[in-house]
Amino acid sequence: MSKVHSLAKRSEKGLLTPDNCVAAMIDLQPQMLFGVNSHDRQTIINNNLAFAKAARVFHSGDRGRTWTVAETPLLAGIESAGGFSIAFRDASNGVIVGGDYRKPNERTSTGATTHDGGKTWTLIEKPPPFRSGVAWAKNRWVAVGTSGSDISTDEGATWKPLDQENYNTVAFTSAGAGWAAGPKGRIAKFMNAEQ
Repeated sequence: MSKVHSLAKRSEKGLLTPDNCVAAMIDLQPQMLFGVNSHDRQTIINNNLAFAKAARVFHSGDRGRTWTVAETPLLAGIESAGGFSIAFRDASNGVIVGGDYRKPNERTSTGATTHDGGKTWTLIEKPPPFRSGVAWAKNRWVAVGTSGSDISTDEGATWKPLDQENYNTVAFTSAGAGWAAGPKGRIAKFMNAEQ
């Protein structure tokens, strides 16, 4: 894990510091820029190209004053591929999913797990295909994407298909109630996360 430079605490002639600015991580999927009206969309893409060259995880334990970066083994290097969602069930154990949204059925380097708080990531040997969302659901992981949803009950090591519906995001409460959302206003409620 490499260390990202910390910004100076004192502001000198307009220098941005953690006290007077916010770091914005922008999702560069073309369909995600539709709501950006404050800046030119091409300028946003040009200013964020470094993030598209590798599937990296940025972490700050001090509200953005300093950052660390960890490389992941996910597919990256092209504009349609990378990590799309990350979730942790506790401070140590997490899953990151992604892949190439232009190839939604490919299973090459689409998921990884961590057991050290995101410092290192291990590629899932038999991952689901491209997934855009992942969440911890009380006692299992659920991942969703354009070609369906999958579930893992063994810390992300193996995945079983749930359905073939198109969803973009997923979330669960600590009690295990969950929802997924997809195109055209589609919302699904997971009725029983225990089964």
